Amino acid sequence: ANKMDEIGEVLGVEDDIIEGEYKDHNVTIDKDGNVTIGNKLTGIKPTAEITILTEEEERVEMQVVASTEEGEIASIEPINGAVLKTENSVSDKIYEVTNNGVYKFRIKGTNGRTTIAKQEVTSLVLEMEAESILEGLAKVNTSGLVKMKVKGKTSSEAEEEEITYRLNIINKTGNLVLNAEEDDEKIEELKLEGITIDKTNKIYSFGTTKDIGTASAYAQNTVVLKVDGNLTINEEVTATAIGSAYGGPKGLIIYCTGTVTNNGTISMSARGAKAVGENVYLLKNKNTEGTYEYIPAVGAAARAGVARKYGTESINGYAGYNATGRGLGAGGTGGSKENMNYWEWRYAGGGSAGTSYSGGSGGGGILTQGTAGSGAANGGAGGYAYSARGRQGTGGGAGNPGGSGSQGGSTGGTGTGGLLVICTKDFVNSETGKLISNGSSGGYRWILWRRRIWRRFN
Repeated sequence: ANKMDEIGEVLGVEDDIIEGEYKDHNVTIDKDGNVTIGNKLTGIKPTAEITILTEEEERVEMQVVASTEEGEIASIEPINGAVLKTENSVSDKIYEVTNNGVYKFRIKGTNGRTTIAKQEVTSLVLEMEAESILEGLAKVNTSGLVKMKVKGKTSSEAEEEEITYRLNIINKTGNLVLNAEEDDEKIEELKLEGITIDKTNKIYSFGTTKDIGTASAYAQNTVVLKVDGNLTINEEVTATAIGSAYGGPKGLIIYCTGTVTNNGTISMSARGAKAVGENVYLLKNKNTEGTYEYIPAVGAAARAGVARKYGTESINGYAGYNATGRGLGAGGTGGSKENMNYWEWRYAGGGSAGTSYSGGSGGGGILTQGTAGSGAANGGAGGYAYSARGRQGTGGGAGNPGGSGSQGGSTGGTGTGGLLVICTKDFVNSETGKLISNGSSGGYRWILWRRRIWRRFN
């Protein structure tokens, strides 16, 4: 075996001489590979606790606090790049780092014993330029947030534009099998990497809450699962992105250097992003000068809601327009219902346009008279419903979140269809394999009958 591998713990390297411990003995290996085993070590090793104090896109501050049960702490020494910012005491120091990686600290006790404390940092932003997103992903081999600057254009005649994409990359080296059989310790470990596992329902969700929108802010990042090897999704297992009431990330990209075998479900249903669309330049064509394979910033056009003035005619909501090319579809409209001869206008809510990151949000339903809300732009909230008659409800439109119902009508479903991109050397979709990205359903209409029984109408 390699002599370096035989050392239980490498404690430092100076002048090409490796110092370490093996079975409670000092060990040194010189530059020629000669091993010297020193005297047996006695005493208790010191320990250290590392706490992240500040976590920003450009810098991370961490506090290293060392302790020992025997003697005192003699020193804390950074091994690979952490910069000392504050020394509270010999045993309590604060360091700053500006690159992702595993940072090591050598902790020495006055009793002569030494240990190594480690802290992984993945939250710092890597900035890079690439001719396309997929070309850039081929060069990234670490996990973490990447700001990727790409220049592209929608046709050879179009004006070139520059877009900076924010990508949260989850990098896995070696073959990856999604089977929902991990133990609790492994589940917690993967959660730190941005992979959440629901073992009961066999669902893997990629990304963190930093990637998605909130009530007051748009989604920020596209989530990338990069597998340097083969990726297998077992039967009954679902691979998707993180989601909330305010949508998912700006798409899920699965980048696999080997073969993706899908026996389960790969889904971006109800994971559309609450975000402004932008052209997503996936790949620059080599044979056609100046052209790109891309997702258009604007998908299918918005669809106006139904307007009626009188009559008992019921009109179901219209489906949203389908998109062309790689665009995402529009949201559907709300339905319109009148069961009394009111001579007033009633306006059902319209469906919003699709973006590169989300299908459109749906409009709310209308009953009797008044105006229902339209789906919000950019994958926002579904339209609210409106009913002018008590005990007869109408449902809200689907969106991020779903629009509210009226007079007992149900709230629209939460979630629009999201962007899903798979780039792989080979793709095998078995008989049980599914690829889906659907929006949620709108709300339902309810009527309260004389015996106070609510009855649902689609």
